[in-house]
Amino acid sequence: YITYQHGTDAGFSWIAGYVVEKSLSIDNLFVIMLIFKSFKVKARLQHRVLFWGIVGAVVLRAGFIVLGTAIIHQFWWVL
Repeated sequence: YITYQHGTDAGFSWIAGYVVEKSLSIDNLFVIMLIFKSFKVKARLQHRVLFWGIVGAVVLRAGFIVLGTAIIHQFWWVL
């Protein structure tokens, strides 16, 4: 669809981005596995650790977006 609507350059860019995102998500799985093994997180607690880690990441990301937006509005003249 992307290639048909926007041309081959846009299509190749989309495919490259998709492959990079897939590679990074698989890489994250290995990193999480290594962290669990190095901290010896028991299998029954891994779901709880992942859940709160994801919740924390979403909250922090939202906070940084709000903070960044406020800073940009405050110092618009610098940009």
